[in-house]
Amino acid sequence: MASPAARFEAMLSNIMLTDKERTKAIDTHTYMRDQLERRRHWIKETFLTGSYKRETAIRPLNDVDFFCVVDPDWARGKTPAHIQREVQRVLQEIYPRTTVDRQKHSLGVDFRSQTTNYDVIPAVPTRGYYQIVHRESGDGEFILSNPDAVEREKVAANSQGGPGGRMLQMIRLTKHWNTKNRKRVKNFHLELLCYKAAALLASCSNNREACCRLFQFLSFEVVKDCFVPEQFATHIYSLPATEFC
Repeated sequence: MASPAARFEAMLSNIMLTDKERTKAIDTHTYMRDQLERRRHWIKETFLTGSYKRETAIRPLNDVDFFCVVDPDWARGKTPAHIQREVQRVLQEIYPRTTVDRQKHSLGVDFRSQTTNYDVIPAVPTRGYYQIVHRESGDGEFILSNPDAVEREKVAANSQGGPGGRMLQMIRLTKHWNTKNRKRVKNFHLELLCYKAAALLASCSNNREACCRLFQFLSFEVVKDCFVPEQFATHIYSLPATEFC
């Protein structure tokens, strides 16, 4: 019989994406991004973002996010809703038999034959940031976003968070726990809080100890409001302490 330590390490491996999932995601997002850039001159580039890019996604892979950067001259004078509709039109040309939904910030491409959805985020570059759509109703509004800032936070935390990519392992573990417990907290919220625990994890002698200390840390931090790095007027609200118990 495997030891508790061995079973724990096996569980950490089992929640990682499989080679098959990675290959399918790479094939799909590469084709989609290539088609977007080819079909309209005003689509300047696309780049991956989100947990898939940061290597913190867990099985099953629910979504892959990427920015679709449009020409700011083309976008000038257009409403957020108009820009979103134009990108939606291109996606529907690429996938005429697939549902493309307009969401708060993105366009959701839902392949019914796959478990993975693809979220395309129209973005207008401006002064080192990106304007992205925030649409509750009507034409919506633009908010400023900087996905590179979150990526830098992840890289710094992972380098400080102990050997063998422990930080990324612990982030995936907390997301797995959250998914099994009705997602009481946003996964992105947990990931940002984990970054703050890098020094704590580095001092642990093994992953089991790191897990225990991380959840102790999260039980205190999750009740505080959490701000997204270098993102304007954007924060994730705290959770009542009793909800995390």
